[in-house]
Amino acid sequence: MVKNNFILFNFSKLCLISIFPFIIYKTIYSEIRTNFYKNEANKFLDLRNYKKAIEILTEGLQKYPNSDLLYSHRSSCYSSLKEYDKALEDIDKAIEIDPYNFSHCESKAEIYNKMKQYDKLVEIYTKLIEKNPYEIEYFRQRAMAYDELKDKQHAIEDYKKYLSMWSKADDIMDFNDYLFRGDVYKYIKDYKNAIEDYTKAIGFNRINYNGTLYKLRGECYQALGEKDKAKADFVEAKMLGH
Repeated sequence: MVKNNFILFNFSKLCLISIFPFIIYKTIYSEIRTNFYKNEANKFLDLRNYKKAIEILTEGLQKYPNSDLLYSHRSSCYSSLKEYDKALEDIDKAIEIDPYNFSHCESKAEIYNKMKQYDKLVEIYTKLIEKNPYEIEYFRQRAMAYDELKDKQHAIEDYKKYLSMWSKADDIMDFNDYLFRGDVYKYIKDYKNAIEDYTKAIGFNRINYNGTLYKLRGECYQALGEKDKAKADFVEAKMLGH
């Protein structure tokens, strides 16, 4: 009996060893092929030909129905066509296939944002925060959703949490970092820090944004009662077409 079990064990082990390379090969091949369909679809996405991209991704899904990547990309195409029900159906399928890929949940949040369903947006970011409480961007996004729902108290709480978690050093911060953080400071009425961040953002000389930045900084100066500085910024903003 022991001998038979030993033989059976070795036979099973041999089968596993024999089939393992095939499983690896099949997995890699499937990934290569799904990336092929994604890349082909991207060619038409660049041309904003979303319907053709959907055709390609649908063909890929017929062959690889368990590809969360293809479902996610097709969802994005439907979203661009404002076919939000189909977009949600596809992204839900992607989440079902790979529930640990947070980017799928983020994509779902983008769809709800386009639909202006801010209550759903709050739900998604709340779940994302539960799964990954160290991603500060989730707090900023949820705060903006609360603001759209006129829930100022929760928006301020999330913005303050966002600021308390900030860890980037000034020497590695970019334009968007200063802009976003400046907006947060302005929202919670910390105008001095907002002015400092807007000033640093202006230093990047993003021509398309500078008019807006001068206007925002001017509003901060105005709130602090610094009328001359506010006036100068409003004049600059106007000259830049804002």
